[in-house]
Amino acid sequence: MGGTAIGVGRGDVLTKVQAGPALHWVMTPNPAGLSTPQVYRQLDVMRVNQGIDVSALEAPEVPEELLEAIATGDVTEVAKLMHNDLEIAAVAMLPELADTLVAGRKAGSVRSMVSGSGPTIAHLAKSAVHAEQIATRLQAAGYPSIVTYTSNSGTRLEN
Repeated sequence: MGGTAIGVGRGDVLTKVQAGPALHWVMTPNPAGLSTPQVYRQLDVMRVNQGIDVSALEAPEVPEELLEAIATGDVTEVAKLMHNDLEIAAVAMLPELADTLVAGRKAGSVRSMVSGSGPTIAHLAKSAVHAEQIATRLQAAGYPSIVTYTSNSGTRLEN
């Protein structure tokens, strides 16, 4: 597909997004790893325990406001609208992810959340310089991190 896309469902339903200026991210992996199927099962169990009929849940829709925020590069709005249902399950299974989320906020991220089913944490930054600052602070706190950004051109290798 290339470029920027938003995944829903199991992450296999991708919607291509018209992206504007690059969004800058810091990714903090956790070496422990999590099984994607187990995270989904954990979320189902948590929902059932809350009285939610998981068989009646519909696939989420991507808010139009989020698409607009991505298209215009509005970091503050993206931060307000980004959401991952799997985060609570991933954190329940690997509680130290909560520490990484807090560390990201303390390091200055606009928003931190579990990426996919985990165990990587994605920290949104205001700019490339801000992303480098966040990564430096996270690394100093003992969280190895990688700086990256969105691109409309798709995958490419850089030396």
